[in-house]
Amino acid sequence: MKRASVWVVVWAVVMMLAMMFAKAAAANEAGINTVVKVLEARYGEHHHGIHGLWLAKPFLIGSGVSGLKMAEFRELQVRGYESESLKEELRRKLGAEWTPFIETWERQGGWSVIYAKTSGRGMTMLIVTAEPGDTVTLLQVNVSGKTRDEWINDPVQAARNKNP
Repeated sequence: MKRASVWVVVWAVVMMLAMMFAKAAAANEAGINTVVKVLEARYGEHHHGIHGLWLAKPFLIGSGVSGLKMAEFRELQVRGYESESLKEELRRKLGAEWTPFIETWERQGGWSVIYAKTSGRGMTMLIVTAEPGDTVTLLQVNVSGKTRDEWINDPVQAARNKNP
């Protein structure tokens, strides 16, 4: 009987650990996947992956940027009067850990929002861009702490170091 009790306790601990890891993995994926789900539900459009994205990933080695993910919605118009309510919904769905970092607006109706959240020693950036015509593009990247510090402390020198 004691042996069965030990196995029940071990099983319960393993299940709790599995749930904790699954929750952490879901939180990691909350960024781009959350925005994709919001846009698909709100507009009834499906996102498109970027073909050949894997070809760009080797060029990121050593740059301090990793985990590149992209999605695109073609023929999706986010009208000016909708953009505020959409951005508010995104803020709610992304949660408090994602902070709007930079916002830009164009007179023609396009806009971009860069969300950021701390991730270990670095940060994760999620860029949502709505073109004035009919395209919404999503980009998510992880930025190492060292690269983030270079960008913030001396952005001009960081740009020069990356462009020979």
